Amino acid sequence: MIQFEEMDSNPKKYWTLLLLIILNVLLVSPILANLEPLDSAKNILIENPEGALEILLDLEASPASKEAPQFLGEIFFQKGKAYNRIGNYEKTKEQLDKAAETFRNSSDYKKAIEATLYAGDICLRIGKQNEALALIESAMKEADLHNDTILIVKSKISSSHYYYQYADYHKALKELYEIEKITEISKKEFPGKILLNIQNDLGNVHTVSDNKAQAKIHYKKAIEICKEFKLYGYLSALYFNLGNLYFYQDSIKNAEHHYFKSLEAAEQYKIPSKLGFSNMIIGDFLLATNQSEKKAHTYLMKGLPFLIEAKDNGNICFTYGLLGIAQLRQGNKSNAVVQFQNMENLLTKHSNYANNSEILGRVSKSCYENGLFDLAYYYQNINQEIEKKIYNEKSQKELLQLRTNYETNKKEIQIDALKKENFNQSLIGSLLLLLIAALGFFTYILWRQHYRLREKNNELNKAKLMAEQLAKAKTDFLATMSHEIRTPMNGVIGMVNILNDENTRPDQKENLDILKFSADNLLNLINDILDLAKMDSGKIELEKQSFDLKNHFQNSK
Repeated sequence: MIQFEEMDSNPKKYWTLLLLIILNVLLVSPILANLEPLDSAKNILIENPEGALEILLDLEASPASKEAPQFLGEIFFQKGKAYNRIGNYEKTKEQLDKAAETFRNSSDYKKAIEATLYAGDICLRIGKQNEALALIESAMKEADLHNDTILIVKSKISSSHYYYQYADYHKALKELYEIEKITEISKKEFPGKILLNIQNDLGNVHTVSDNKAQAKIHYKKAIEICKEFKLYGYLSALYFNLGNLYFYQDSIKNAEHHYFKSLEAAEQYKIPSKLGFSNMIIGDFLLATNQSEKKAHTYLMKGLPFLIEAKDNGNICFTYGLLGIAQLRQGNKSNAVVQFQNMENLLTKHSNYANNSEILGRVSKSCYENGLFDLAYYYQNINQEIEKKIYNEKSQKELLQLRTNYETNKKEIQIDALKKENFNQSLIGSLLLLLIAALGFFTYILWRQHYRLREKNNELNKAKLMAEQLAKAKTDFLATMSHEIRTPMNGVIGMVNILNDENTRPDQKENLDILKFSADNLLNLINDILDLAKMDSGKIELEKQSFDLKNHFQNSK
């Protein structure tokens, strides 16, 4: 902005100053006029990303965006966030790259680094491992160059997310504890959200690395930070994490208490995604602990509209599956099948394979327990296909990690070779041993996954065998009963024929004919039941037989 000086009697200076004022108004006014719609787009972005995107596209086309690079950079950044909410991650990455470049051109290194880190997180989400690592390292170098402590910490948080994603929990913890030390030295400089993320991430890593006691400590620290900095929107997720910890430790009452606290926090701050998720979790908890199916159904139905509003297809799919299980347990098989169909329709609309596999496994088991054997096998087959995708994805990630480690070590060896040839030979030997050990471990993982899949196939075959045995028992019963009933019927028909051959009065003859007709019909019915049993067992044989059509119609009168 222009610094105004006190005006004097020099006309030339006066006109120069007036010209500067006019130029300032012409250049700044269009930007100021567009700040209001930009703020509007930011405000509606979470609830209505499509609407926010329309506003941002109009702003991008406005003259002000071309005259102010920093303003244009902010438009790109917000567009990236909108595409992320919609689920178009390729477009998200494209917009964030544009934002980072535009911010750098306008010398706003802070925004440029934030856009780069955001792009790195998106690459992690869509499995672009190498690109994610390159973006995170680039942001970290830039933050170090400017000696910006807050951005260095943010970069290290992204780095820990990278290691966490690829199951290198040791490195993830190392990064997070380094960050924790930095923030403790100058805690007042850091926003509460960063301090909260550090403690929450520490809790997450300790949870998956099976150190539940440490995880609990860090989650509780995160809750204290939420309250200290009034970041109440995050409380619901933290109470949920604690509830899971207690549940896995078989502390059911503590788990239930924290799940309801998660719902209470979501209701207090009216966050649709959190409201839907918390209600779903309570419904799931009530089913898992064999409590009231009706209550579980109530919570699931209460949460479903919120999940639909938040467009959370993964959890909508999970909720439909749980609703079907609740209906089955209450004996409503037809309603359960409808809910399972709703679940199936959403399976391909999101790529959370682990989530899909879990609910399909539970649905298949519930169908089997309630006598819906065909559905049980059907969903078990779908689940096996999804488990293959999970297995392939995991194998590809592990193989990619091995290759990355190999390439990294190979570069280090080449650098060392220029310095010491003898030392290089020992390094190559060590690398080969390391690679052989890594490949051996990778082979073991593949074998273990194959063994688990084989076990599940064996379980399915046992269930199939049991169902076939039940069907055979039914067929055998029908065949046996038909034979047993036909024996006395043949006796009845034989006696009628004997009586007909004897000298009988005309009135007795008519009654004996009626009795024979009825006995013949009953015998035919018994033969049909026996044929049905033969059909079930695959032993039916078709044969040609002549009959008197006229006589048949007369007997039917």
